[in-house]
Amino acid sequence: MSRSATTSNNYRCGSSYQAQLTVTKSTSTYTWISDSFVKGKNSQGIGASLLLRKEFPPLLKIVYPNCCGIDVHKTFVIAVIAITNNQGITEYHRKRFSTFTNGLIQLRGWLEYYSCFDVCMEATGKYWIPVFNILEEQTTVCLAHPKYVKAIRGKKTDKKDAQWIADLFKHDLVASSFIPPAQNQTTP
Repeated sequence: MSRSATTSNNYRCGSSYQAQLTVTKSTSTYTWISDSFVKGKNSQGIGASLLLRKEFPPLLKIVYPNCCGIDVHKTFVIAVIAITNNQGITEYHRKRFSTFTNGLIQLRGWLEYYSCFDVCMEATGKYWIPVFNILEEQTTVCLAHPKYVKAIRGKKTDKKDAQWIADLFKHDLVASSFIPPAQNQTTP
């Protein structure tokens, strides 16, 4: 027996009012079933049933349906690709790569395999620079300040951090840091 996506409950508010609450996944509807006893009026009531509709906020718009979040460390990076289909269901692919050149080239190939050309990564000290340099040729890289992609309290792990960055980025909730063009950058 399948469970219905719609639930309905009746509520009595004192002796005068009765309401029915109907909840679906996207909206909830409050229907006043009876106002017949308002201020001593007869059983016919003083007016028609009142229908109030309360809508939940729509889901956030998905700007990047195929994107990657990268959590950068000194010797490794954790990359999570978030692929969202037309129904809004997101599939995650997670992998760890070394920060040596060969590992970053593997990361670039992995992103290309999943046709992921939008990447967001946390600017962690100076460790983001080689990752950015390898990825900027083939992808659009959003470099995010750690303050703006910091995960909410709880059990933090590197995998969860990378997924959090990907989730924020797919909804375009991350402000990109400015990086000057290569010809304007100075090398020490």
